[in-house]
Amino acid sequence: MRKSSESLWLRTVADPGFPALTGDATVDVCVVGGGMAGVTAARLLQRAGKRVALLDQGKIGNGVTGFTTAHLTEALDTRYFELRKTFGNDGARLAAQSHRAAIEHIARTVDEEKLDCGFRYLPGYLYSEESPDQIVQEHEAARACGIEVAVLDRAPLPFPTKKALRFERQGQFHPLRYLLPLARQVAQRGGLVHEQTRALDVRDGEPCTVRTAQGLVRATQVLVCTHTPVNDKFFMHTKLAQYRSYVVTARPVQRIDGLFWDDADPYHYLRMHDGQLIAGGEDHKVGQKANTNEAYDRLGEYVRARFDAAVEGEWSAQVVEPVDGLPYIGRNSLNTHVFVATGFSGNGMTGGTLAAMLLADLVLGKSNVWEPLYKATRLSAGAALEWTKENVDYPLHLVVGALKGAPADALESVARGEGRIVTVAGKKVAAFRDEDGKLTLLSPTCTHMACTVRWNPAEKSWDCPCHGARYDVEGEVLNGPAIKPLAKKQP
Repeated sequence: MRKSSESLWLRTVADPGFPALTGDATVDVCVVGGGMAGVTAARLLQRAGKRVALLDQGKIGNGVTGFTTAHLTEALDTRYFELRKTFGNDGARLAAQSHRAAIEHIARTVDEEKLDCGFRYLPGYLYSEESPDQIVQEHEAARACGIEVAVLDRAPLPFPTKKALRFERQGQFHPLRYLLPLARQVAQRGGLVHEQTRALDVRDGEPCTVRTAQGLVRATQVLVCTHTPVNDKFFMHTKLAQYRSYVVTARPVQRIDGLFWDDADPYHYLRMHDGQLIAGGEDHKVGQKANTNEAYDRLGEYVRARFDAAVEGEWSAQVVEPVDGLPYIGRNSLNTHVFVATGFSGNGMTGGTLAAMLLADLVLGKSNVWEPLYKATRLSAGAALEWTKENVDYPLHLVVGALKGAPADALESVARGEGRIVTVAGKKVAAFRDEDGKLTLLSPTCTHMACTVRWNPAEKSWDCPCHGARYDVEGEVLNGPAIKPLAKKQP
């Protein structure tokens, strides 16, 4: 690992945790996934009188939510002028309204529950260092969607920029100091909240069933809020692309006030928290960058050049991009009582919140004007080219992984602290040697769709280039869509 793979949020919160499931259970709604979407949905449904179970494969909030940079914004990763082309003026306007509603929902929750999570409103700035043309274009589209925006000659940053777009009343907070008290509240009010409880199988039916290693949960409805769906083997993943996004922290002399996003490719995003600058970016597809240390190095140089500050901490997160620019929220394909929420791009805090609001309404039989826009089974005609581009990865990397010669033919070539795909007795093996010299040998075949994993040197993980599954050095799943670990091999 580098300086630290633990996020600022994980380092600054006390979390006593929740017990694992110990036997079968029957509830009205089973929520799989204890991140922003899952916890918020569980809370809303419980408040509506439903008996809920909330399951997480690890610890509540310690998945993607625990590694976010926690921007609360209606300035979406997919620009509004692009959304208008795909979803029309009304669709883009609803996207803006739903993210605005999510910000206000978080603000109300903070106030109602008196959460000490550092929530505050502040402006957000989309700025350009090179080409300001899109800023003007986005200004027109955002205003047409009812967003309060203004064009500025430059962003209020300690380095030169070109034009900027200022979004009013955006927000920021400490995501775990927001989320964990809500999960504890669900448990205190009679909900079942269980950590270290991985969903191994989700079945639609009457009742639906969620199978775990510890027991079976029966429910009238199931919400799969696992960032990337674990209940859909293939179809949904053809509409999603998984990326790693990197974060560094520093303590600059000159602080900034606001949320900031540039228009570079790969882009960068900035905010402050308790005197620390949080800078993110350098995104790339999972498993498709050999030297992942380079992403941290480039981001660190970006901070040093613009803020004259040294990097103190580092971490990375998984970002799931939908092919048409908006999340997929609603009934899962071919299911009646199983719902999914995924594809939040870099807007997971607001995306997860609006997903919970929408899913709660669907479960309760309430009409929601956002439902057609976010329909999980949709296939947007305007995104056909992007769909084709993203789905080249699976057949390409499946074949390349199977045919490509191993980069080494002996276990002795694996250095301490490194992982490599090597050939042992004519077969490829994923080999990792720890700092004490101990070797761990695994199957290099991803348990999701049989692609060959690749070593991630910055995070000491095995990453799949096809659909973004990740495994630790022992083969345990770090990120879905895989459910099963990599098989162990003997030396």
